[in-house]
Amino acid sequence: MKFAFSTLALLASAAYGLKSSEIESVIDFDAFTEIFGRAYENAEVRRERRAIFEENVRQIVSQNERYANGLSTFQAGVNQFTDMTNEVRAPNLCGESWAPF
Repeated sequence: MKFAFSTLALLASAAYGLKSSEIESVIDFDAFTEIFGRAYENAEVRRERRAIFEENVRQIVSQNERYANGLSTFQAGVNQFTDMTNEVRAPNLCGESWAPF
C-alpha cells in the first residue's frame, strides 16, 4: 500500500509538466484504485469510472499547465474524487442537499 501510494504520488507530481495528450501513460488507474480502496460492481462500471478518471486527469494536467504559465493561482492533483463526475462528487463534498443553483 505504501509503495502504491508513493508510486502514484511520484507519477502525479511528474504529470504536472506533461501535456494533456501524454497523461494516460503517467497516472496509473490501477494504483489509484488500490490507494483509495475502490471496488467497482462490475467490469462495465470499472470502464466507466476509468474513463471519468482519465478525463479528470486531463483536466488536472490542463489546470497545472495554466498554473505553470502563470495563468492560474493553484495546482490541482489526483485525490479520492478523481474517478467521479461533478454530479457524483458534489454531494460527497457539500452534503446531500447541495444544488448548483
